[in-house]
Parts: sequence; structure tokens; C-alpha cells
Amino acid sequence: MNNFKKWEQLITLPVERLGAKTTYGLSICHSGDNKDADFLRGVAAFAERHAVSYVRVLPDCMLPQDALVREHQELVKMLDGVAGGQRFFHQFKVHGSPCQSKCHQSHFRPYLSEAVDPATGKPGLVFPCDSVVLNDQAQKFRPRYALCPPEQVLEYLDGTIAQAFDARVHCTGCVFTRNVDMLDRFVRGEEDRFAEFAGAEMQHENFV
Repeated sequence: MNNFKKWEQLITLPVERLGAKTTYGLSICHSGDNKDADFLRGVAAFAERHAVSYVRVLPDCMLPQDALVREHQELVKMLDGVAGGQRFFHQFKVHGSPCQSKCHQSHFRPYLSEAVDPATGKPGLVFPCDSVVLNDQAQKFRPRYALCPPEQVLEYLDGTIAQAFDARVHCTGCVFTRNVDMLDRFVRGEEDRFAEFAGAEMQHENFV
């Protein structure tokens, strides 16, 4: 969702084209013209009209760490004053490096990019996630973080292709550090909470 002239008339949500069990969510980057309380109130009303379950809000993750934290603090204050704010999901992303060299999350969310493979000159490389562009403020998919060509992704997932970078050293802009570290604790047998949710109905939500 972005704040532009007549956005409320021009943005539509074709819920009739999706199944009844579909969870609808919106996403807002708290930057530029979007940093407006009236716009947030309008989005809350839009979400109410269209039965949207949640509205994810987060600052521009390309910001340096100190500026990113200040934006989060500003966002907390702004959301406190927005009617219908219970629908807002403030995603508190900050930069950090995982505690281990392996990016475990790459096995859950590998990302196919149009980046050119320097070895073949062909477009298409698989990366551990779509956020490696945050590392070193690169703003692009550097081959350093590539896992493999797309036709070899199953080999990577099976462990026959090694990860070429060290997440502790190279992933300084990671905003999924807590996820990766949690997965590492699970792999090492230090954390396992599956028993707490045995038999519970789980609902998976993803941002599209």
C-alpha cells in the first residue's frame, strides 16, 4: 500500500478471485509519503471494508541501524494514535549477523533472482532469501551470496552443494537473525517447542 493521489479509489483487492479460506494481508513501508497518520487511518478503514486480517508496517530496511531504530520508535508512537490500529502488525526488523556461518533459513525460503551468473553469463541465480540486498547497503544481488543455479537447487537443499559465504561475516544486514539463530538452536538440539503446539490448528501466513 502506498500513499498517492486517489489511492483509495485506484487500489482494489479482488477477494472474489481467491478462496474463502485465504488470509488477506497488506503491507506498508513507513517512508516517504506513507509517513502520514491520515494515510494510516485510511488504510485501517480500507482493511475493515475488505475484511483484511492484518496490515504489516515496517520502516525502510535499507536505512543504517541507528536510523532504522529511530524510525521504529516513530512508528510505535504513530500507530498508538490510529483508530483501528489493532489490525496493524509492526514488524520490528533490525540489522544483525547470525551467530553461525550456516544460513538455515535458506532451506525454507530460497529466492530465485534474475541476477546474472558470472560463471555462465546467464540470468538466474538462487539466493538464501530476498533480503541479501541489505548487506553492506548493496541494494543488489551480489554473486557472493548466491547458493547455486536454479537447476541445482535440490542439490543445495540435499547438502551436496555447500553454502559459499559465512553468514557471521558477510550477512551484516540480515533482518532475519532471530529466525536463523532459533533454527540453529533447534538443529543443535537446544530448542524444541513442537510439543507445546501438538494437536493445535496452525495457520500459515505469507507476504505476497
